[in-house]
Amino acid sequence: MNPFLHDAVIFAPELVLLIGALGALIAGTYVPDGYGAAQRLSYLALAGAAGLLLWLPAGSEVSYGLNFAQTSLTQFAKLWVVIGAAGALALAHHALARIQAQRFEFPVLVLLAALGMCVMISARDLLSLYVGIELQSLPLYILAAFARQEARSAEAGLKYFVLGALSSGLLLYGISLLYGATGTIQYEPLTRFIASGAPSMAVTLAMIFIIAALAFKVSAAPFHMWTPDVYQGAATPITAFFTTAPKVAGAVVILELLHGPLTGAGAVWEQILWAMAALSLIVGAFAALMQQDIKRLLAYSTINHVGFLLIAILSGGLSGAAALLIYLAIYVIISLGAFGAILLLQQQGEAAVEINDLRGLGKRRPRIAIAFAVLIFAAAGVPPTAGFLGKMVVLLAAMQAGYAWLAALGVITSVVAAFYYLRVVKIMYFDEAPNLIIPHIRMSRRLAAVVAITTFVTLGLILAPSALVAPATQAAQSFIVGAP
Repeated sequence: MNPFLHDAVIFAPELVLLIGALGALIAGTYVPDGYGAAQRLSYLALAGAAGLLLWLPAGSEVSYGLNFAQTSLTQFAKLWVVIGAAGALALAHHALARIQAQRFEFPVLVLLAALGMCVMISARDLLSLYVGIELQSLPLYILAAFARQEARSAEAGLKYFVLGALSSGLLLYGISLLYGATGTIQYEPLTRFIASGAPSMAVTLAMIFIIAALAFKVSAAPFHMWTPDVYQGAATPITAFFTTAPKVAGAVVILELLHGPLTGAGAVWEQILWAMAALSLIVGAFAALMQQDIKRLLAYSTINHVGFLLIAILSGGLSGAAALLIYLAIYVIISLGAFGAILLLQQQGEAAVEINDLRGLGKRRPRIAIAFAVLIFAAAGVPPTAGFLGKMVVLLAAMQAGYAWLAALGVITSVVAAFYYLRVVKIMYFDEAPNLIIPHIRMSRRLAAVVAITTFVTLGLILAPSALVAPATQAAQSFIVGAP
């Protein structure tokens, strides 16, 4: 095959997202129904990218001077990035109209952010990784403040931008230190250089800066300080997007870096990752106990889930990589469903901002309450939901890798987290309902479809776990993961 055509095929999913974003921008500018046209083009672009990811032959392919790879692992991760982006678009249709923020820039920004995430996942040198991270981050900064008429949204965007700029500075400084110490920024030469001997002080410092920057991107403690405020201040469908696709991209990049170029320095980063995983588990479990705002509660829940993701990354090996991919997929499904249920309640005239707003929901909105309860149980890891499968595979991988104490901490914090999850269910079904006039509003089909699909998948996956476990394991096999 012609080298140019070969590279174009490898880069085809990203090209479709880029063309879709540009097309949505033009359509939004010149078509009377700008938002509708941009959204339809965005759906087409995401569907096209997903189709290409499924169509491209499985196997390791490297292109553009060893700077970009298309493997089974990257294809699997990108597919869930696309699912997260499509889910956010579906959730946003009525929600943005309700807060008078239905502008065509939203689907354009979502596509550009998804493009950046895909570049991050396939990057095979640190400069390409940085470009992908910034291409992801800049649209996310704007999205955080997208509902600009609300003070909280503007504050969320400003906080996210300032702290995001700090993390970008840390990442660039770490990359410059690593280049100065090794003379290269490509993954393969870095792997050979670092594995050839004990890491120098410059390499160690570079790793610390790079890990800290990536920990910010995935909301790992102690770099989680932005998460509760941004999640609370951003519009709910945008919060749903923050919770899903960026976590997939960030976690996979950490896996690729630590068990790829930096695998030879495992004795150093293992301690850092162990501490971050333990802190994320503890902070996410105990800080959520005091929350009254639903989105802040889900923000701390996210931090707790990130602890499990870090355990899977730390475990390494085929079992750890597969556990990470399984957990990420389940986490995307649960998060889209939970935020979809909140938006569906708000579309039905419910407040659904504070946890106490859910009092008596089981009687007022029985179908939505059942779906929300199932998704809450899944987030807690209660069997027979998919959440139980996700936590089980991560804990088993940790035990196999010799991290018994970290696995035990995961179990303990899951028990603590179950308290605030079950508290939500208790309020919905056992607290007295307030005297409210219940409006009869026709459910949004898109919101109802997202909630229904995610609920059924959450319940049904445990009956056929191989539907997810098999492709995740196959994807993990394409990436040789060395034990730290």
